[in-house]
Amino acid sequence: MSPVDEYLAAQADLRVVERFARTDVSGRTGQWSELIPLSAPPAGEQYRFEVDLDACSGCKACVTACHSLNGLDEGESFRAVGVVVAPAEPAARPVTLQLSATAVAAPAQQTVTTACHHCADPGCLTGCPAEAYVKDPVTGIVKHLDDACIGCQYCTLTCPYDVPVYNSRLGIVRKCDMCSDRLAEGEAPACIQGCPTQAISITTVSTSPIADEVAGSTASDARLVPGAAPSHLTNPTTLYRGRSLSVEGSVAVDTDDVVPQHAHLPLVVMLVVSQWSVGVLLSTALFGNGWTDGERSVGLGAGAALGASAALASFTHLGQPLKAWRAVLGWRHSWLSREVIVLSAYIGVALAAVALSVTGLGGPALVTSVAALAAAVGAAAVACSAMVYVATGRTWWAATQTSIRFGGTVALAGLAWLASGANWLGVGAAVVLLAVVAAKLKVERSVFASDDVDLCRTAALLSGSLAPDARFRRQLCTTAGGVIVAGAFVGAVSESAEPLAVAVVALGSLILAGAELIERRLFFQACAPSTMPGAHR
Repeated sequence: MSPVDEYLAAQADLRVVERFARTDVSGRTGQWSELIPLSAPPAGEQYRFEVDLDACSGCKACVTACHSLNGLDEGESFRAVGVVVAPAEPAARPVTLQLSATAVAAPAQQTVTTACHHCADPGCLTGCPAEAYVKDPVTGIVKHLDDACIGCQYCTLTCPYDVPVYNSRLGIVRKCDMCSDRLAEGEAPACIQGCPTQAISITTVSTSPIADEVAGSTASDARLVPGAAPSHLTNPTTLYRGRSLSVEGSVAVDTDDVVPQHAHLPLVVMLVVSQWSVGVLLSTALFGNGWTDGERSVGLGAGAALGASAALASFTHLGQPLKAWRAVLGWRHSWLSREVIVLSAYIGVALAAVALSVTGLGGPALVTSVAALAAAVGAAAVACSAMVYVATGRTWWAATQTSIRFGGTVALAGLAWLASGANWLGVGAAVVLLAVVAAKLKVERSVFASDDVDLCRTAALLSGSLAPDARFRRQLCTTAGGVIVAGAFVGAVSESAEPLAVAVVALGSLILAGAELIERRLFFQACAPSTMPGAHR
């Protein structure tokens, strides 16, 4: 038994007040040696937080100590404290949880202090496109390199525990590093020194059994504490001990405290515009052989211009735009890096197709080939965009839902562009467009039939504070579909009305694009997954 285990065993039967009363506050430095390792972990092990929840009083001294020592800004915190309860009556449980109707034996309450879990497979590190995270090969501590950060905030999405915090003043993300500089000097981290009940300690853990444990039969159910995100996403190392954790029906008290998440408006614009670009260019590549050279050049030019606009919009999302070049460094592991690379390649090939079409170099066959290549690369860019969010493991961003949303936008853009042709092909495209709109709306409404806890949280937002936006989107979709069909039909039956028909279809397309922008904003705002008790922001 390690010194820390012996110490905690000796203290296990004491109440928090008794334990604090017996603490020698006049010379506390010596006791910290029992709460932190005095040497580097041996090979195959790493540091981890160990939390005695029965000793945690919920005073938040760890939060204030961390905030003060690290010089954090107002509203910025590396540590949070939440509460887990086991209500005696089913009526007292959060409404989003589909739990058994039987009451638990007795009510229980447990405060939970949480910080970075220094995961064995950290999502922040694997998702970062700028290589701004490292996992120390000796201690296993996951560190953030402030100088390398571009402020893309993707790590705030790939971390299932809401650990990285974006600092808008600095334009970068920051997080807990277990006060590694203090540990290196044999000094306890701020949270350990600030805790009056010695509820937090640092121990070592073997890194190999972490993955083995999560890969077992309970992999999908394993969670650090009730209300936490599934452990299989990143293999967190923190150990929580507490008598109330295993009580039947335990839930986090803030399970129903759902608020709209960050809208990420530059990403909303980038995603919709880039996918609209691919749709226009794809329809031009597929059907452009029957068009005049001018019509095909316009289609290719529109696709390339929209793609370039999407890339420019993405720059405004970065806290450090001058470091944007670093976004490609993580191509081996980050889908965001791959998205940047493939989208850039798509824009380049699309511009080449425009140049060939306008100048006539190489003839129609070469233009067709390069346009087809641009469409293929564009489709790959959309797939990378989808994987950026699928890779986070969030239920609302699951592969099927995200693929339908993103692919649906591509389809709508291509069909709307074809509908502007003022011919019977355009009428057929407009009718198909109506079917795609209906399919997308049906998929979006399917969240209300799910009993998944995270999707119930999303449904609560879409039927609550975000309901007006969702309703307005549906109205815009209905209006846009009707306008596009009417315009395409008028253009097909009357050549003299062709200019009017094109203008009507263009108006309907703009309305439809606006509806897609709202859908993509809801894509971000309604994603409220489980994280850690008390960590919801």
